[in-house]
Amino acid sequence: MKKTISLLLAILMLALCFAGCETNKEPDDSDTPEVSYTYIVSGESSEYTIVLDDGATSVSKTLAGDLAEHLKELSGVKITRITDDTSKYPAVAKEIIIGNTDREESKSLLSEISEVGWRIRYTGSKLVISASNDYMLSLAYKALTETYLIKDEGGVKIDDKLDVSYSGVNDMVSFFDGEGKFRYKVIFSAEATSDERSAASNLANKLKGIFGLKSVSVGMDIGADDPEAYEILVGETTRQASKDLYADIGMLEMKSVVSGNKIVIGAGVENAIGDAVNFFAANVGDLYKGTYDGKYMINKDYVGLNTTVEYLLGIPVIEVGTFVGSDDCGDNTYVYVWDDIEEADVTAYKSALSEAGMTLSETYTMGNNTHALYIGETANAYVSYISSEKTVRVFFEKTGTLYPSSEKGSFETVSGYVPTLYMLDVDSQYGSGEDGGANGGMSYILKVADGSFIIIDGGYNTDAESDRILNFLKENTPEGEKPVVSAWIITHQHGDHYGALLNMTKRHLNEFTVKAFYYNMPSEGHTITSASLVNTIVTAMDKWTGAVRYSKLHSGMRFFVADAQFDVIFTHEDLYPVANTNVNDTSMVLRVTHGGKRMMFLADIEDRASEVIEKYLTAEEMKSDIVQFAHHGYEGATQKVYDMVAAATVLWPVNTYSFQTNNYGQNIFERMINGSWRSVNSYIAKEATYVKTVYCAEEAHWGAVEIQLPTYTPRENRLPDYEDLYNRVKAEAEESGSNG
Repeated sequence: MKKTISLLLAILMLALCFAGCETNKEPDDSDTPEVSYTYIVSGESSEYTIVLDDGATSVSKTLAGDLAEHLKELSGVKITRITDDTSKYPAVAKEIIIGNTDREESKSLLSEISEVGWRIRYTGSKLVISASNDYMLSLAYKALTETYLIKDEGGVKIDDKLDVSYSGVNDMVSFFDGEGKFRYKVIFSAEATSDERSAASNLANKLKGIFGLKSVSVGMDIGADDPEAYEILVGETTRQASKDLYADIGMLEMKSVVSGNKIVIGAGVENAIGDAVNFFAANVGDLYKGTYDGKYMINKDYVGLNTTVEYLLGIPVIEVGTFVGSDDCGDNTYVYVWDDIEEADVTAYKSALSEAGMTLSETYTMGNNTHALYIGETANAYVSYISSEKTVRVFFEKTGTLYPSSEKGSFETVSGYVPTLYMLDVDSQYGSGEDGGANGGMSYILKVADGSFIIIDGGYNTDAESDRILNFLKENTPEGEKPVVSAWIITHQHGDHYGALLNMTKRHLNEFTVKAFYYNMPSEGHTITSASLVNTIVTAMDKWTGAVRYSKLHSGMRFFVADAQFDVIFTHEDLYPVANTNVNDTSMVLRVTHGGKRMMFLADIEDRASEVIEKYLTAEEMKSDIVQFAHHGYEGATQKVYDMVAAATVLWPVNTYSFQTNNYGQNIFERMINGSWRSVNSYIAKEATYVKTVYCAEEAHWGAVEIQLPTYTPRENRLPDYEDLYNRVKAEAEESGSNG
């Protein structure tokens, strides 16, 4: 027979128990009298019914199903399963009773289990299997099916005097002392990280909830290591049991073991300790529900082992260099970072990925940096090597994640096509906050060869904003045709960048087509990012029928949208394992090559992102013809980044007149270029010799700033007449009653 225990039961038997034993011990069935048998299945039929408790645990239900399947495999006969609810299923003479039911035979047998264990008895015409808890029940099932159910030519039979039992109490440690007091204290290191301290506190709270305790003691590993003390050790402590566990744990593993009077919980990487605690507590909680005798114990030989992330099971990691740390990048992606890595080490690791059954899908080169994407059965791996730093970042993500192709696809060029970039105005005059007002937002549109468009961000969540974009798309699409947006790129999670998407989803969903969304959003906890915010944005994207979501654009990747080439320069992942990042520094930075021009879109990056770019990339890679000024002219980017880009044309996504005008009492653009927020603003606007032209977004107020890329040359005047812009828009606003 090749019957295997279900996944749930297998996990249960490998994990912890409140009462357990060594499964290779023989039950106490010595001095058995002469055997006579009763057939559970006779020939091709059976009079028996499998009975379990109406409120049975998942393990009991699984065992009942497994037993029915086992008997079917042996005999071909399917036995009906019912519950002990007699109002629905009256008791019958011949039953197989599993677990803690309301049947008197079940109650009687459970009362005879004086210690932690299990018992199987054939009494009258009923086969009763009882145990002190679910784990013991699983062992009873194993003994029943492997030893006591016998198949012969007459069917499936059992000893009609069968009465066997097992006690595993000597293999156990109780969670409670003889006076009913919880005996364990949760311990973390005096030098614990915030993750470890949080995990220890979380475990104490979970144990209180599971056992109904008023309190669980929590403390540090100060003082001598007392082997007799009952302690649950969380993370790397000074206790020898912790040292032993961490000497043997894999990088992608989380592990919990019993070592004498200690329960030790650890994780291969620091930030996974919370997951390790949750895994342990979840098993405790599940088995608590399946304990029938109130003896809450754990096996002295317990080992609970799991991967930090289930789908990374069997995926190799780098075994050389210096491991820096890891982090959750959101959307089923985890990054692991190593320093002191040579190119030969990266080559060897790629070979290891191939040997593990992963397939090389894409390779990319950006300057001296190399990047490779491997696709596996359960997980993908993106290997990013920064040669100047000898740093490798491996991004592991769940299989099914979609990536754009690095190859230019086929397309038909429309008649009269000219590659064009447009900078649109944004709705910063009315209202306040991220749903309009303030003075931010970005709205850039590219026209590509097949007549479709690329939108970069879009601006605020206001009707005026989305109407402006929709009207632009329609005006630049042949009459009678539906506009097509081949790519909508969202650079980061600020409402003045993704807001227009939400509004257009609500109001203009069927008025144009979106083929794909491109983005990379950080996980909850690293910024103000929240799960609900991510869900809000993704939910809006999913309403566009047929639109593909490319949610994990990693640095180094290249993709095409018709004849426009995109190279990913930076994402929030390049900051990890740094936490608590300014949302602006999670912006995705893109270099676009289109119409013979290079354009650098910096979104809202500030210092942290700038410093990474300065370290990881060369001026040659950053050099562009056009640059979008970062963070609208507030605290965006560093002078070194702009010097690396050295663009002759600067797109400044800010207005002269906005909701903020009353706050500052002056022209906002003028305030920025005079360095009121940062000296680099004045440097780029007035001093940098490579800058020839600065376009202010306000110039699009009476129509988009249009740059026909193949023939574009910077205009003669470096700065627009921003005083005239300000006065004209101010007069218009005052006439319309704006609150600016």
